[in-house]
Amino acid sequence: MAVVGAGVVGAAIALELSRRGVGVALLEAEPEPGLQASGTNSGVLHTGFDSKPGELETELILRAAELRDPVLEALGIPVIRCGALMRPLNPGDEEAIAAVESNAVGNAVEVIRRADGALEIPGEAVTDPVAFTLALVAAAERHGATVRTSFPVDRIAVDAGIALFGPGGEPVRARVAVNAAGLGAGRVARLAGDRSIDVYPRKGEFLVFDPPGGEPLDAVSARVRAAMDHISGSHPNGDDVLVVSHGGVISVYACALLGCSFNALWRLRVDNASLTVVRPPRLVSLNNTAHLPGALATATHVRASIAGGERTP
Repeated sequence: MAVVGAGVVGAAIALELSRRGVGVALLEAEPEPGLQASGTNSGVLHTGFDSKPGELETELILRAAELRDPVLEALGIPVIRCGALMRPLNPGDEEAIAAVESNAVGNAVEVIRRADGALEIPGEAVTDPVAFTLALVAAAERHGATVRTSFPVDRIAVDAGIALFGPGGEPVRARVAVNAAGLGAGRVARLAGDRSIDVYPRKGEFLVFDPPGGEPLDAVSARVRAAMDHISGSHPNGDDVLVVSHGGVISVYACALLGCSFNALWRLRVDNASLTVVRPPRLVSLNNTAHLPGALATATHVRASIAGGERTP
């Protein structure tokens, strides 16, 4: 099977198919998975509290909420279980919040109405959408899926099977193709002669504030650079020095060495126990995991079957 699009949906499909012994080719137009909508969103793990009851989207959201926790745990995905709070700030907000409460009850989602009129949704959480997507892709590869990046599908031929053409002219052939191309799904469908769907994207904006009492990233970067300069200065003969640090510190320092904006932080993957080599002012390598065994965790059946190698019948 071929899956077009290595965003979070395409990666999840590739993982579920490969876990069941299906040969899968996961095709991604970008140089890496998760560079489009799957990597540039808020990362909210939605409970469906405000989704319209009875619609397909709502059914999928509610079902996903039932299934995802074991997957997140198995793949080691970070989750902040912060909940959500809707406050009445303007006249008429109380009625709107009451309607959301009624909607949540209809979807069997836990909510708590406070005495001040605010509505708590304790089940809402956020994750790292890039880490989630990349972990799904990596797990699919461990189960035998093949990932082809920089492979924008620009022609599809349908005869006895399906041939998907990208750069170079040599097609990927499959008996079945799954269109998980996100914002490009309409275009991919039309390549196969299906004009029944299209995608009309929306783009929002996020305002990012430093948390009260928090340290801005530029201040973190300054501290990290000062510490690394001190270490370098203490070893003028170029000795190898092992520095153990959190991934965030490594990412901030990598941005400083590369001269790129902190907006690029989410593009830098730093796995646990990985090795990053620097010889200031040069970044030699980032996130080398070649020294790690294939499976680090001795876990439950769920962890083994999703993240490791067991296949599900």
